[in-house]
Amino acid sequence: MGIIKKKFNNLPNKPGCYLFKQDHSIIYIGKAKSLKKRISSYFIKKTTHKPVMIKHITGLEYIITTTEKEALLLETNLVKKHNPRFNVMLKGGENFVYIKITREDFPLITTTRHVAKDGARYFGPYLSAKRAKEILNTLRKIFPFRICRTLPKKVCLMHHLGYCPAPCADKIKKGEYQKNIKEIINFLRGNLNEIIRSLKKEMINLSANQHFESAAKVRDKIFSLEDILIKQKIVYHQDINQDVLSLVREKETAINVFFIRQGKIIDKKTFLLKNTKNQSEKEILYSFINQYYSETSDKPKEIIIPFKISNIKILEEVHQLKIKPVQKGRKFDLIKMGRENALEFLNYQKKLEKESSEKNKNILKKLKKILSLKKEPVRIEAYDISNIQGVSPVGSMIVFERGQAKKSDYRRFAIKTVAGISDTAMMAEILERRLQNKKWPRPDLIVFDGGRGQLNAGLKILKKHKKKIPIISVAKRLEEIYQTNKKKPICLSDNSPCLYLIQNIRDEAHRFAIEFFRKSHLKKSHRSLLDEIPGLGPKTKKKLLDKFGSVENTKKSNKKELEKIIGQAKTKLLKKYL
Repeated sequence: MGIIKKKFNNLPNKPGCYLFKQDHSIIYIGKAKSLKKRISSYFIKKTTHKPVMIKHITGLEYIITTTEKEALLLETNLVKKHNPRFNVMLKGGENFVYIKITREDFPLITTTRHVAKDGARYFGPYLSAKRAKEILNTLRKIFPFRICRTLPKKVCLMHHLGYCPAPCADKIKKGEYQKNIKEIINFLRGNLNEIIRSLKKEMINLSANQHFESAAKVRDKIFSLEDILIKQKIVYHQDINQDVLSLVREKETAINVFFIRQGKIIDKKTFLLKNTKNQSEKEILYSFINQYYSETSDKPKEIIIPFKISNIKILEEVHQLKIKPVQKGRKFDLIKMGRENALEFLNYQKKLEKESSEKNKNILKKLKKILSLKKEPVRIEAYDISNIQGVSPVGSMIVFERGQAKKSDYRRFAIKTVAGISDTAMMAEILERRLQNKKWPRPDLIVFDGGRGQLNAGLKILKKHKKKIPIISVAKRLEEIYQTNKKKPICLSDNSPCLYLIQNIRDEAHRFAIEFFRKSHLKKSHRSLLDEIPGLGPKTKKKLLDKFGSVENTKKSNKKELEKIIGQAKTKLLKKYL
């Protein structure tokens, strides 16, 4: 702490971002109009700034920016990148789902978790894939669209069911298909009245020209849309677009958002936030607005909040919307209604957590008995390996505490000492490296993915380090559980909750290992092909990968496509090496 205080005199009186560290880990990121004043304020005796966090600070870094607005944008990006433990964060923020409409003659409409600069339109984010898919299923019945990622050579079942207009077989003209896409975009923007007016006009024209069958189809679309409209709560009788935010804080913090489009509530989302214990409600709301509206593509003209927060003008400028605190009138009634929704959400979460906790406690008691353990396996660590014929081998360690995944304790290992193909040796390496980290909590049970060979490899490492930790391995073929000093494996019944927990843990370790392997392998494959081409810089590489998604797709692309993106000279160079 003393080292940091000595730096105060040298701190610049300029805007920027500051990064508080504990050893080498970033624990908090903030932005300031004056770095000198803001950072110094944390260490004043009478300060109310996050006393729990201050005890952990051992280091400081800062980045100077030209303006406070630049500092805010930088803070947003740094928080996303480092996920510091004392910054307010959206729980599961990384799992947001968007609806994507590609930029093609016959656009594909699908869901995605990644927003790319590829010319496509993105709507959302939605809290779950289920919600986004429900919306697409509704739209498909009213305005059919293609769902095939690449157009097939013949029509599929979805066309016969009436959900796809089959552009693959020229069953629909480009103009008509684009008209459907336009209506879908209007729907996603909440412009239902506009769609209905347009369809009614079309129906009248079709009837006047005696196209009664087509008019009937349009009429059915109108009925479906009007049914949706009836379900929406009318708030205003003007075409007002706004989001209404309500905050409830108990042991956990939830923010409810009502989405009002054309004067009607068209949707509601409740967000759970983490790292809010030592934050004020104003700080929590500020952080939520900054994070959420940097992610969403569907921004209203204004957002209504329950109290004043600092830096409103900068938030408005950065996110291009109006922020209005209100404490009376119809808008405040909506805030109160939102609070009720957020409170109900928190109560429901508590109920689920209580039920889950009791259920997991019983399962761990049974598992203790089945595996003849001395104590309940509160902390379980599982390990797995992922590679292709020994190429880019990686290992994973995942942690479950009290039957729940504890992702903050997950670890990845790039295999360093094992050459060739030997999963048992790789397992031994990652366990040995894990045991060298004495600060990590001791596990009550270790789970290896594999059979007797993997178990014996793990036992050797435990004996080497003189650790008496229970260890099992799980073979996938018959889900056999191998234990120390037992010749025959345990085979639990298919409906056993204990088997389900072990499978869940083993599969999560497998998923985490594969995810790391893919990233590692992809990075190496990109390096070996694109990065090694002389004269091809990082910007060109990014353009190619943003457009084609992979080196293989880039290789398959035709000359004209490439020339449009990177020009003739670089295309010639690329074709020479690929």
